[in-house]
Amino acid sequence: RITGIWFSKTGFHPQPGQYVYINIPELSELQWHPFSISGFDRTSKQYSIHASMCGDFTNAVNSLADRVDEDLQIRIDGPYGIPYDVKQYQHLFFVAGGIGITPIICTLDSLDSSSQHEKIVLLWVAKRESIFLTFQNELERATRLRNVHIVLFLTEGEYSADSTWHLTTGIKNICGRPNMQEALGAHLHEIDTKASLSSVVLTCGPKSLTRDVKFITYNYGIDFREEAFGV
Repeated sequence: RITGIWFSKTGFHPQPGQYVYINIPELSELQWHPFSISGFDRTSKQYSIHASMCGDFTNAVNSLADRVDEDLQIRIDGPYGIPYDVKQYQHLFFVAGGIGITPIICTLDSLDSSSQHEKIVLLWVAKRESIFLTFQNELERATRLRNVHIVLFLTEGEYSADSTWHLTTGIKNICGRPNMQEALGAHLHEIDTKASLSSVVLTCGPKSLTRDVKFITYNYGIDFREEAFGV
């Protein structure tokens, strides 16, 4: 279960890859928790964060969303963190695990079809298809980018019978946990030594995933960025 929280704040201009601390007085006057910025709606001028049920606070947020129909007071502190400056790179490789997609999908959403990147790869691993559907609009926008390659790995169960991922150009759906050495390594192997200087791997997800991605990336001498914090 994932809950999206949309908000606006005067003078608030976060960049992709940054995060904020939020406080919800309805739950606690004192607790502040970090969340990556997951998107920006250009029409409503609102930013979003997404909470997955993976801790006491995020469970409370989801429960609160079930019983409250009106707008809530939310305190925002930030943004914090170093933005993902991807414009300097020609080759972008993103690896996400579960809700770790949030800073990555925000970064992809900040690019446009005129971007001159030679290659953009997104490998996203998740247990349930529902999380893919939560960000379906963002994924479909990402397919409009030049030279993009997106693979969704569903590690538990199968895609629903009416799933149309296979009809969406630029998105490949696979059932099963990936061998990251093969899934990511195959793309990195195509980058020659000179091009590796203009390449970056960005990852966010469980420690086991980011550890594997870091090890693979360093073997190719490519820049590596990761984002991780608790809930």
